[in-house]
Amino acid sequence: MSDPVVERSDPSITRQITRMNDGRWALIMGNGYNSSSEKAVLLIQYLDQGKELLKITADNTGNNGNGLSAPRLVDLNGDKVPDVAYAGDLRGNLWKFDLSSATAGSWKVSLSGSPLYAAMDGAGTPARQPITAAPIYLAHPNGGLMVVFGTGRTLSDADRSSTQTQTVYGVYDNTAINVKPGTTLGAVSLSASADAAVSDGRASLVQQTIGVSTVGTTTDPASAVYSVSSTPVDYGASPPKRGWYLDLPVPRERVTENLSWFDGDLIDIRSAIPAIGTDPNVETCDATTAAGQSYLTTVNAVNGNAPKSQIYAYSAGDGGTTTGSRVQTGLDLRLRDNVKERPYAAPGMQKPPGRNLLGKVTLRPTWRQLQ
Repeated sequence: MSDPVVERSDPSITRQITRMNDGRWALIMGNGYNSSSEKAVLLIQYLDQGKELLKITADNTGNNGNGLSAPRLVDLNGDKVPDVAYAGDLRGNLWKFDLSSATAGSWKVSLSGSPLYAAMDGAGTPARQPITAAPIYLAHPNGGLMVVFGTGRTLSDADRSSTQTQTVYGVYDNTAINVKPGTTLGAVSLSASADAAVSDGRASLVQQTIGVSTVGTTTDPASAVYSVSSTPVDYGASPPKRGWYLDLPVPRERVTENLSWFDGDLIDIRSAIPAIGTDPNVETCDATTAAGQSYLTTVNAVNGNAPKSQIYAYSAGDGGTTTGSRVQTGLDLRLRDNVKERPYAAPGMQKPPGRNLLGKVTLRPTWRQLQ
């Protein structure tokens, strides 16, 4: 149902096809949607020897409309073998799976079987927010991992008209990671602290917001640039914060495409408002009753803050002090995998440049001591 989950270092590589810590090769995926049991299950399909199918059940409730989405696999010790996997389900649970043992029978759902986070909207009567795209991760400055994911689904015609508010979450997984020196297989062990799972929902997270008015324009007359807040997230507070969240402001907007890395701690979030009436990628004689819209938002994965440098366009009317970190476009950010993203420029520029990176530190290739 989703795109392959590719690697940051090489987007032509997916760790979903990988050698496991038991030395065997396998394909790792979620069980998907509309199964007969409606459970959320991680599937490990061996590709060698007996080609067995190993199942690790996260949500065993059954008959509740659930199913596991594509997993993000993480190598914790640099041996190119995944040690943990993160995946969301249709009930809004973000699960963590421990695959670090050299014995397949020891692989399990982490955090004593609880999800790392359960996504629920901020309505008066909170409702679960479905997760259908793979999360993304970065190393956290305090140790552990920062895991970012978006919510939303477009699996049926009824989904297209849903107005439930969807959200992007950044959750700090503070699980201690122990690497055993001098070993290869089974080199990692996880010792989760008692409070590793975020059980109090948004109470432990800091809210970030998206501006309702434009702060700039691009050379494309159909696109506009918006701002994202930069509220600090204090991971050293008492009690400590565990991350951030960003409610998507436009009705029917949702995240159904895998998040991706941009530069440094910055990540790209592609969200969209689906068209109602017909699929815009399929030839049809039926008219579309409501057009679709797409957005590309770039934020810091660790705290959800806007980038410190200008990403998409020069701002208007404020001397260039406001950072535009969200751009609204048509539905051509992604069309049958031919167009991944477009460059944007400030008005007056004849040729749009690529998005500005934060700058690189050039290391001195050689040195000589002077006396």
